Amino acid sequence: MSYLILGRTRIGLRLRFCGENPVTAESLGVAVVSHKYVAVVVPGAPAGPGGAALVFDPGQPGYLEGRPGAAGTSAWPR
Repeated sequence: MSYLILGRTRIGLRLRFCGENPVTAESLGVAVVSHKYVAVVVPGAPAGPGGAALVFDPGQPGYLEGRPGAAGTSAWPR
């Protein structure tokens, strides 16, 4: 899906152009700063409620208090 958006649409082309060569994009009239903000805010908006759900619902399956991030790679607790 992201291939289709970034590779086949006008906004995707502008986003890629702002990241690869922002000086040239700005000289062609593309609002580089606003495109960069959109590129950060739009994917981050759905991630916020997902992170909040992880924080505020500790009773979900597989949740263990004090569990390190790489618990699946080592024996825990020792």
